[in-house]
Amino acid sequence: MPEVVGYVYDGEYYCPVCVPDEDEADAIFDTDEFDIPLFCVGCETALGVSLTSAGYQEIAKWFIDSGLTFDEFREYMEERHGYVAALWVDDVVDKGFVKLGEDGRPVEDEEEEEPAEGEEEEGEPPVLMKMKRLHAILRKIVK
Repeated sequence: MPEVVGYVYDGEYYCPVCVPDEDEADAIFDTDEFDIPLFCVGCETALGVSLTSAGYQEIAKWFIDSGLTFDEFREYMEERHGYVAALWVDDVVDKGFVKLGEDGRPVEDEEEEEPAEGEEEEGEPPVLMKMKRLHAILRKIVK
């Protein structure tokens, strides 16, 4: 059976301890999935909900912007928002939303840029480039 981890009361999120009127509030369960991390407006504790990719990306953005190491950011989130927030930080790294450098700080992903439409990749004749694109399209169709 799903566990109640918080409530929505008067358009605000509350933990079970801070909710003003449990009978008038809508329950939030641990199985509910949200696009944003939820925090109690009373005590700022993280509510133990599941996050979508958008929710994890939000935490990843906070981590990157913080300039802290993984351990420092995890500790900060746990001290400020509780154990659930620390687990979200673990998930952000485990699920690959943030990659860590040797010093434990987030590193930027170096994505290969694809050539713009009509541009050739260096050293490849146009026919080979078109064949590669066709092959990629066919692989997607077969899947």
